[in-house]
Amino acid sequence: MNVLIGMTLVGLNAGCKSKQRDFDLLSKWMTGTCSSSEQHQVDPENYFEIRLHISRIWPERRDGRWFYVEQAMTASADRPYRQRIYRLTMGRNATFESDIHELPGDPLQYAGAWRSPALLDGLSVDAPIPRPGRKVVLKRTPEGAFRGSTIDDGCKSDFRGAAYVTSKAVILADRLVAWDRGYDAEGKQTWARPMVDTFSNGSPPRNSPSDLENRQTNRGT
Repeated sequence: MNVLIGMTLVGLNAGCKSKQRDFDLLSKWMTGTCSSSEQHQVDPENYFEIRLHISRIWPERRDGRWFYVEQAMTASADRPYRQRIYRLTMGRNATFESDIHELPGDPLQYAGAWRSPALLDGLSVDAPIPRPGRKVVLKRTPEGAFRGSTIDDGCKSDFRGAAYVTSKAVILADRLVAWDRGYDAEGKQTWARPMVDTFSNGSPPRNSPSDLENRQTNRGT
């Protein structure tokens, strides 16, 4: 009996260490700057050139890992159109959860915080506003990527006449692929075509999120 208990504890410890390594790796891959310039060069009429910045903030916190996220058109990099706070935690089993928060007040006052963290000094740790349902659950795949999505119809949105949106994402060492779709209250897709954005840090691809890339289409109208 003692032998069996010992073997069980060893197995649990190994599993915890493996999940911690994946958590550290996901945090590392999420952090940095990348752009959709390659996608824009291939199809400039349907894809914008966008820069995505993600930087770690509040490293002293023990309730997850927190990130400042900023997206802007390359042509107007000082006026981002999307700014968020992400909280990354370990979920159940072998999953990881990324909860999305909004910034209070005028988000533009924090523009550039990925480059100048002092801009966030006046932001209290409880200031970010949670967005219910805006959670992406990720899991490491056998190929080594982190793949995940939002849960069912929990991500409410009125964008383009939708009642809710679903998001799928693949995170790799060299790029991030995101695929969003909108649905009405009856579950009918409202967006004419899915939108797939690929952000690359400029490194040669190490592996391919083929599951999403095979379904890439032009940006819908």
